[in-house]
Amino acid sequence: MSKSLPELTAFLSIKFVLNDLKDNKHYAEKLELLIQEEDKRYHEFVYEDNPSKELLDRYEGRYDLGYSYKKDFPNFQRSSLLIFFDTFLEYRLNNLCELCAKRLEKKIRVKDIHGNGIPRAINYLEKVIELDLTSIEKILEEIFSIHAIRNCFVHNTGFSEKLDQNTLTYIEKSEHLGIYGFGKVIEVKETLVPYYIQLLFNFYNGLIKVVKNFNYKNRKKV
Repeated sequence: MSKSLPELTAFLSIKFVLNDLKDNKHYAEKLELLIQEEDKRYHEFVYEDNPSKELLDRYEGRYDLGYSYKKDFPNFQRSSLLIFFDTFLEYRLNNLCELCAKRLEKKIRVKDIHGNGIPRAINYLEKVIELDLTSIEKILEEIFSIHAIRNCFVHNTGFSEKLDQNTLTYIEKSEHLGIYGFGKVIEVKETLVPYYIQLLFNFYNGLIKVVKNFNYKNRKKV
């Protein structure tokens, strides 16, 4: 089997992933518009003297949803989007690890090493495939921090009381996150998902450069 790399970029399907990411970005933008439109419609229902029949039918008797439309409902949608894009990255990285293992005839696969999710895949690419990811290290640090936010929604429905201090500090310093309500729920602001999507674009574009400079010769066959 030929192992000629710089064709590794095509073989790793990074360009395909970038195209897929563009499509999903469009979906995320549409969903954010729907969130804002729904909030606007509810506001009109509550505060207009003569709301339309459509609004009356839509929100009949529900004058108690103001806080939910401002905080809870958008947070449900935005955190779901965050989980989707984080899972998208995890799935694509695991595919990348498998493709690399097959292409370079590695006996150790990503599932064989300690850890899980995105950190495990990155660890595999660095330690087993021997990609030098130092050029995108700062991007990866941000991805790992946001991955921790995703984990809080998946495992603790967004409640922040069990978060470690590093993650709490990250939330406090981030313009894209907050904490609200008596339950101290993580707030995913409307800017977080676009920010995370741009991080993923930056990561994959940086990864293309890493892959182009990759030399398989003298790599350990493990």
